Amino acid sequence: MLQVHCVQLFYSLNDPAMEDMLYGAQSVRRFTGIRSGKHWETPFWLNPGFSKALL
Repeated sequence: MLQVHCVQLFYSLNDPAMEDMLYGAQSVRRFTGIRSGKHWETPFWLNPGFSKALL
């Protein structure tokens, strides 16, 4: 999370722009340690494990 904040400050990005950069730039994802893929793009509340934990 600290790396995301550093990138956001370095490029003067707001939150939606940072999200776009994370989707678009592989180098930023690699630097921040965020994996791209199906689980990253899915909101956590749609995760089956999360809904089972609520019950």
